[in-house]
Amino acid sequence: MRKLKADSTVAVAPAIPQRSGRPRDEARSQALHEAALELLSEIGFERMTMEAVAARAGTSKATAYRRWCSKAALVVDALRCHGPEDFDPPDTGSLRGDLVAVLHHMRSAMEQEGAARLIGLVASARSDPDLAAAMRADFTGHRQRISRTLAGRAVARGEMSPEVDPDVFHEVIPPMLLNRMLMSDEPLTDAFLAHVVDDVALPVLTSGTTPQTNSTIPTHACTPSGDL
Repeated sequence: MRKLKADSTVAVAPAIPQRSGRPRDEARSQALHEAALELLSEIGFERMTMEAVAARAGTSKATAYRRWCSKAALVVDALRCHGPEDFDPPDTGSLRGDLVAVLHHMRSAMEQEGAARLIGLVASARSDPDLAAAMRADFTGHRQRISRTLAGRAVARGEMSPEVDPDVFHEVIPPMLLNRMLMSDEPLTDAFLAHVVDDVALPVLTSGTTPQTNSTIPTHACTPSGDL
């Protein structure tokens, strides 16, 4: 067998670059989000179609369906992406301070997303299983995470009994805020938020808990933003 010379080289075929999927066009996704929110406000969820959203965004229905499997998934994604950023409740050192911070965040979210639009979505979810499932997976899960975070801290501080169901917070408080914005047509003032915390949320969450005698927390502690 003939041996290769020392300086012989073996030709190697050039590597063929692997093709990756076409990158997602974020500008197009943004346009579809905005179109969906506009139509949601103008005609409501039930009358809105993926075709109409695509036409408003200047693209095709196929493009929209490549990104979202249904208009429910599109709407929930649009609300999440264009609403306030994911919220991690700050640890203020007291349950009351934590509740005030969370209510201030809820006020910002409701004012930005529009209370009427949220109510319309909730009503539509009663007859649209896809929308109901998407809202439960996104909004309800997020609120549960917040209320259980607050409850865990309060239990550790001795401010709240572990027997109290923390989910009562997001089951009761958001409807109160929406009712004031829609039915009473009154703003969510700092005074109203303080009333909700002191006269509703705290009594419910701390029922059956013996107050700590060494607590130095004032009745109306200031929020991190100094609004109250």
